[in-house]
Amino acid sequence: MLFNSFDFIFVFLPVTLAVFYFLSKIFPNNRHISVVAAAIFSLIFYWLGNPLFLWLILASISVNYGFGRLLGAKNNPHVRKLILALAVFINLAALGYFKY
Repeated sequence: MLFNSFDFIFVFLPVTLAVFYFLSKIFPNNRHISVVAAAIFSLIFYWLGNPLFLWLILASISVNYGFGRLLGAKNNPHVRKLILALAVFINLAALGYFKY
């Protein structure tokens, strides 16, 4: 599904926005629920484009989460810089591989 397709503009986007605002009105003090719903719709959008992309984005999310947890656990600034540089390199390598 492309952003400029009729399916996206007239079906997927309105449903996504309606669910997001509906959940925001039902749970005004807990915005996390509507944000999680938006994230789920984002993953559905990736899956509708190509199921392989869903696995790719889930792998990327998992790897970046792991690097974030690792950064939070380390106190040495030199080690943190090395971990951050490795995380940026891995993300740029994945982007370069799948883009070109």
